Amino acid sequence: MQFGYKDAIHTKDYLKISGVTLFARAKDDGLHGNDGILIDKADVSVEAEKNGLRTTKAGKILKGNIEITGSKLSVIAGEHALNASRSIYMVSSSAFLKGVMSNSKADSEIYIEEGCLTNG
Repeated sequence: MQFGYKDAIHTKDYLKISGVTLFARAKDDGLHGNDGILIDKADVSVEAEKNGLRTTKAGKILKGNIEITGSKLSVIAGEHALNASRSIYMVSSSAFLKGVMSNSKADSEIYIEEGCLTNG
């Protein structure tokens, strides 16, 4: 397995992934959206040496959230699978999360609807 250089996908704004199948592998973070990440009706697999999905901006309302709806998600990460500077919301989805430090980390709240997490 070979990892690329830095983040697989990085934006200073809001990262929106909808209606696609995506595989990302990274030396740093897999998916990094400074303002937030929205995954809707997508099939996303991420392998990263640091964070799988990461947001960094939380100073303004609606910034720093990770939102996953109606999607299939698989994340394997060397640090945190999901790392939000504000909150994590997951509904109507199926997710396998494996982070060495934690599966989910948020500075505010974590809401993962019952039945969303799988063991593999």
